[in-house]
Amino acid sequence: MSNKKTAQFVAAVFSMRKRWLERNPEAARLRIRVISKSTLDRIQHGTAIEIVLSKKYRRWVGEDPAVACNSELSAWESAVQIRHSMIADGRKVDLDFGSEQYRLYVIEMDRGVAENRAFKKMNSMISNSANRTCVYVGLTSQAIKKRYAQHRSTTESASTLWGKKFFLKPFANAFRGDFIKAFADVGNDIDCLNKYQALKGERELQRWLQNQDIAAYSK
Repeated sequence: MSNKKTAQFVAAVFSMRKRWLERNPEAARLRIRVISKSTLDRIQHGTAIEIVLSKKYRRWVGEDPAVACNSELSAWESAVQIRHSMIADGRKVDLDFGSEQYRLYVIEMDRGVAENRAFKKMNSMISNSANRTCVYVGLTSQAIKKRYAQHRSTTESASTLWGKKFFLKPFANAFRGDFIKAFADVGNDIDCLNKYQALKGERELQRWLQNQDIAAYSK
């Protein structure tokens, strides 16, 4: 496995339990999952796999590649590459993309965010970003209004600095459904996405907005 000190996600191969395979005869014996690095660490240190994943998994296959990555999107891209490589070697393997429950959203932020270092770095190609519309691009499996409230919360663990400090309020003023619709109108999917599709869509939406001279940030 790659040894990246800042790695947060891992693409890894797991074998499936015999009983689950008997109930799912078309499924492959091996499955690739994208999981957090901490989850794989727990498995490596002896935590039962059914506790951290589910009972249908038998074990982590350490003989196959496990790629540690700094971002979840990079881990998914690595998972796709591992799958292609294993199939090219004549091996049957699944890649678990999960349920199609995610959607994209855009929230307008106060223009003061243009002075934030991370925001400024991500929008270095946009001149005079302080005079541009500034937005946050995200994905969620929840209602967008509920996710907005979580961003702005002072008590929930899902809150963010972006939401508490920079999101416009109320939600009706902050949510840029017009940007989402325009992105969809040029042929992009915005709803009913699996996690990999949503992560790719989030990045593509951010870049598409930047091409419209809109300063955009995504994680």
